[in-house]
Amino acid sequence: MKILVSDYDGTFNSFYFKKAFKKNRDSVNDFRTAGNIFIIATARSPKHMYKEIEKWDIKCDYLICNNGNVVLDSNKNVLFSSVFDKEYVTQLIETTSYLYDLDSSQCIAPYGENPANAPFTINDQTLKLINVKSAFYEFGLKVDTFLNNIKFSRFSNKRDGLIELLKKIRISLNDPNIYSIGNSINDIELLKTFNGFKVPWSNPYLLFRSDIPTIGSVHSLTKKIQEEK
Repeated sequence: MKILVSDYDGTFNSFYFKKAFKKNRDSVNDFRTAGNIFIIATARSPKHMYKEIEKWDIKCDYLICNNGNVVLDSNKNVLFSSVFDKEYVTQLIETTSYLYDLDSSQCIAPYGENPANAPFTINDQTLKLINVKSAFYEFGLKVDTFLNNIKFSRFSNKRDGLIELLKKIRISLNDPNIYSIGNSINDIELLKTFNGFKVPWSNPYLLFRSDIPTIGSVHSLTKKIQEEK
């Protein structure tokens, strides 16, 4: 049995080459029919990925979402999640609002209806992000910014999510039959650890790494994997 873990945006769904998407999807179907496991690892939330899966009729065995913070099986069961409990979320919002004189705050869940799921966003007009990042870094919290929002999440990546999944399904982390493919910076740790390949249109920082080989596409990799003994 072989395992293939693929990034979604820019890799499985390449955007640049629309014809390749169908080839990727069909090759993955053949890969799974042969008794292998296919996993999508993405920065997207489960909610967004389910829309893509249903829209394009994509078959996969597991989903690693939110850059490794949430892992689900094909039946939408959560196998692993790095979430904040509701009390912790409330205290964090109140403390941050007080310390940085925030005018308003809002907790936004990335999937499901439970607002305790990380990451969440605090909205405000004037944020001193450098101070916020410094204050929460030591607590293992990652702080990102977009426009007038700050987003808190736990430090994690796709590799960590895959490790948690492999533990759940009792597959050795040293299994040589685990492969991965991606195109962006947030794929690097995954690719370095699990027989990784980058696509030719990858982010330049990844593209020029000599320690990670290049392959044409997901469908090229599924063919390569199946040909190997």
